[in-house]
Amino acid sequence: MGKMGAFELNYSSDIDLIVLYDENASVLAAGVEPAQFYVRLTRAPGQADAGAHRDGYVFRTDLRLRPDPASTQIAISVTSALNYYESTGQNWERAAMIKARPTAGDIAASESFLREVAPFIWRKYSTMGPWRTCTR
Repeated sequence: MGKMGAFELNYSSDIDLIVLYDENASVLAAGVEPAQFYVRLTRAPGQADAGAHRDGYVFRTDLRLRPDPASTQIAISVTSALNYYESTGQNWERAAMIKARPTAGDIAASESFLREVAPFIWRKYSTMGPWRTCTR
């Protein structure tokens, strides 16, 4: 998302990420809880990259643009994300999703998610109230 999604990264940019997993397509060992596994998997590189190193930051990543960041884990299921956007997605999230693009993992699954969330991003009708014409 953000500048990375729009191919606009510069030296001071952070990288805004949303980490999704498909709980039905997972190839985890029997007994492994997908939610816990993907949260741990997401935290590991973030801890290594987030700190300052001798030569500066490797990457500054931001996972706060995911659906409902105050009450969700850093990796959430595709189903949960779609349900969230369909029911309570905010206008700022709609604007942020415009720049979203697949960058890692299962690219085809990511593109499928973006197709499914497209009605949220590109709504046919606005619910923000009537447009007002500026007059001078």
